[in-house]
Amino acid sequence: MRYLRFLLLSAVFCLESAWAQAPNNSTITLTDRIYVASRVYSTLRTYFDHWVEVPELNFENAYREYLGRITQSDDRRTFDLETMRFVALLKNGHTWFGDPWLEETDGMPLGFYARPIGAAWVITTSQISSVHPGDVIESIDDMPVEDAFQQARQFLSNSSEREQRSYFFAVPVLFPREFSLKLTNGQVVRIERKRIPVDQKDPVSGRWLQKDSIAYLKIASFNGSAVQTHAIDYLRQFKAAKTLIIDLRGNLGGRGDPPQDLQLALLDHPVRSWREYTAGKIGRLDSVDERDSEIFVGQQWLRPGTRPVEGHYTGKLIFLIDVECVSYCEDFVMPFKGLPRATLIGETTAGSYSQTYFLTFDNGMLLNTATTREVFPGGSQFEGVGIAPSMQVTPTPADLKNETDIVLQKALEIARQ
Repeated sequence: MRYLRFLLLSAVFCLESAWAQAPNNSTITLTDRIYVASRVYSTLRTYFDHWVEVPELNFENAYREYLGRITQSDDRRTFDLETMRFVALLKNGHTWFGDPWLEETDGMPLGFYARPIGAAWVITTSQISSVHPGDVIESIDDMPVEDAFQQARQFLSNSSEREQRSYFFAVPVLFPREFSLKLTNGQVVRIERKRIPVDQKDPVSGRWLQKDSIAYLKIASFNGSAVQTHAIDYLRQFKAAKTLIIDLRGNLGGRGDPPQDLQLALLDHPVRSWREYTAGKIGRLDSVDERDSEIFVGQQWLRPGTRPVEGHYTGKLIFLIDVECVSYCEDFVMPFKGLPRATLIGETTAGSYSQTYFLTFDNGMLLNTATTREVFPGGSQFEGVGIAPSMQVTPTPADLKNETDIVLQKALEIARQ
């Protein structure tokens, strides 16, 4: 994701289309500031449905304070950050504000990605020759990395602190254009944010790990219906496999139809999916506080046979998941949790999924708002919690440095039993 990583892959194509038309204007008039702010406020009041997760928030006072800050300067970057900070108070990964102009002027990537593993901030991927997976970060411009995160987290629209920590290094606008990165091995690297060519890979790939016995299917995103079609094509090839390993690590979701066809191609009996609620802003409900006005939409079910799908697979399933599995990725994997023929290996997922209302402004600015609240089939909270694996397996810095995929190794161990 080239913009803010926490702006979820489900919106990336809308963002790219808007970026191309974004005005090159570093200031924003008072009239436009007030207009955008008021539309943000009214949209959140009307459509947002996760008030239960922020019981301590006095939204009216927060809005007054936000208005006080945005009227002090016509600087567009300042306005963007203040609006991001205001929306982030709702602590929801599907409720965010973005500005394509900010991405164009200050969204150059860091060139690496890091996230917490245990108590350490660890490099997991890098396009910089002097920074490697497995390196542990000590400080940024002489500030301890934990302190840098605590300063930045007020701008991160995520459903939990764990998810905020996961996305911190994927939000380049929160970092200086140039900064020093000190590693725990004593190395100091000068980082200059700049545009880096993005290698567009097929989001779906597959191969045999053990011929006619163990198959591997990697799904990097659920963006577009072609992903499901391509994945089901692989299911036809892997129909004889005793075990199918589906790797969803790093899958940020997608935009378009939910991955239901692929789910049905993997299920052998009906299963319950989400219980869904939505904001109740009609009639009598609209006359009470929005925190209490919520409608139960219903219990979702997945029923194989209701939509025949070629390539149906009935063997053993192993799903590889991590904290970057979010949105449609979580929607896809959740119904398989607890099924006897399915095992989830890795880390607890991000914990953010919702239907959304998407608002665009004439100046290119964007607001995405979570309009539904999903809970697990039994009624327990999902948002900010995530889907826990059957087996917790987290790579260590040494694993990353040695390019050892211990999560896949554990999956192979289970598959061969």
